[in-house]
Amino acid sequence: MGLESTDYVFELMDSLTEAGYPTYIVGGAVRDMLLERPIKDLDVATAATPEELQEHIENNLQNFTYITGGEADKSISNLVSLVNFPNHKKGQPHDIEVATFRIDAGYEKDENGIPDRTRPLLKATKTLEEDVKRRDFTINAMAMDSSGNIIDLVNGQQDLENGVIRTVGKPSSRFAEDPVRMIRAVRFSTRYKFRMDSATRKAITDHLDWLDRISPERMRSELGQVLMNTHGFEELYDLGILPHIMIELEGIKTLRHNPKYHPEGTVYDHYVAMFNEYAGANRGLYEVPVNTQGYGKEDLLAWALLFHDIGKPMSAESSPKGDWFTFYEHELLGSTIFYDNYGSKAKDSPIHFSKNETMAITYTTKSHMAMFWDAKKFGKVTKLVADDNFELLTAVAYFDANHRPKGKYWDDRMEFLKGIRNEVEARAKAEPYPKGFGKMVADGLNLQGPEIGEAVNRIKELVLSGQMPSYEAALQYEIDKMKG
Repeated sequence: MGLESTDYVFELMDSLTEAGYPTYIVGGAVRDMLLERPIKDLDVATAATPEELQEHIENNLQNFTYITGGEADKSISNLVSLVNFPNHKKGQPHDIEVATFRIDAGYEKDENGIPDRTRPLLKATKTLEEDVKRRDFTINAMAMDSSGNIIDLVNGQQDLENGVIRTVGKPSSRFAEDPVRMIRAVRFSTRYKFRMDSATRKAITDHLDWLDRISPERMRSELGQVLMNTHGFEELYDLGILPHIMIELEGIKTLRHNPKYHPEGTVYDHYVAMFNEYAGANRGLYEVPVNTQGYGKEDLLAWALLFHDIGKPMSAESSPKGDWFTFYEHELLGSTIFYDNYGSKAKDSPIHFSKNETMAITYTTKSHMAMFWDAKKFGKVTKLVADDNFELLTAVAYFDANHRPKGKYWDDRMEFLKGIRNEVEARAKAEPYPKGFGKMVADGLNLQGPEIGEAVNRIKELVLSGQMPSYEAALQYEIDKMKG
């Protein structure tokens, strides 16, 4: 939000306050200003109801626009109004959200008449004091007027100065209202390097079952943000959050690696070392860019790292000496566990992944060991490097091996893989993908739906590996094979 937009925020706030509707900047913007951190968004709260806000803007701030219709009406039903400033450009997202002071008024009921805690009912109130009581943490519950005066009703400044994450009021009450706050507590503590007060930590460990009420979409968003923070993984694990959500990771603190290959210790120790390396200075060197395949979100690499060793507990076998374990083919087992239990087709996955993200993480989990490090045959290596997710695999392999002796061979292995990839790219240029080839494959092989894409990928591998001279020849090969 530029300086001009900020001026418009204060103009709106002053106008509403002068009309008898106290209005403040609230939440994260106040926190980040006091921490001298960049402010991404200004959240505004006011005593005016949506109806009063609309009337005031239309009568007194006619260059501002109170938005109605579509998504705006849904937002208004939750006592949040969408407003555009005088310089708003058509087609751009709305400029600001203005929330009416609110209190919780129970929950909507499901078809059986039972209160659904995922659908809170909100009621307008006239005072900031009542609104603050329903906010999550003290450091997020401060307000600021247009003159820059801080209104702190819950000792948020003191907790900010002392580096403490503390809920507003009783922790169990705040978490019962919205269990996502349990994960947000970890996110804020690891992002700002704050500690959680003991009551907040205890409320999390005492009520892990409340996590089951979080939607897969919100779980994905909040957990992903924590995993990208230094010590995020270990906090999520030590509080019991990750073992509760991903039961396959239970007991990894007792699974010791062969020290010859994993000097960092247990599977848990490996995860901690890997994630802290990822979240530290080297993270930006191996970030996966957003691309047109529909994946590449900022947290995708974190999720790929989390799932890469999920097969180890189920594949663990005691060594002859009994003081460490082997994990043969854990990558194959892990890719199946992820796809079946957490992928886009999994019915009860607690975490949401799109189809393309599912294919990406399945590929990196399956390929991060022998396929990445040991494959020598041109056909196998071609399949590895030609995959759209090869850059993601490279990132996973880097952080996985960085604390292992195998990491010493990183440069040599990458030189070999990049050499093969250059050959594949040269062949792709020499034999471009035919226009309308997908339809040709569907018609020639009489396929529908996902089977078309699978067949196209097989044909692509035949051409890029040099086994077939052209896409047309490879298609004919598939047709002849089908006919027997």
